[in-house]
Amino acid sequence: MASEEDETFEAEVEDWEIEEGLPQMEDQFIQRYFQGRNALIEQEKKQRSGLSNHSTTHTNGLITYTRLCLPPVTIANGTLGLCYRVSHPG
Repeated sequence: MASEEDETFEAEVEDWEIEEGLPQMEDQFIQRYFQGRNALIEQEKKQRSGLSNHSTTHTNGLITYTRLCLPPVTIANGTLGLCYRVSHPG
């Protein structure tokens, strides 16, 4: 539990931040920043889950090959898909 001294200090800091013009959590700019940040995090999660859903593994003798494919991405001139193969001892 915060003491009265801590609460006073926090209030003084907040007043100073406002006086100096520092952005506050309630500011529209900061809210938009966090909305965009959260959207990017969600997009990254979807892309990473797409990577794990598009992997296959094959064994050829003593070497195992894993083929990983990223989900297609739409770019200016069309769609780009990326796959790569990783080999490791079986």
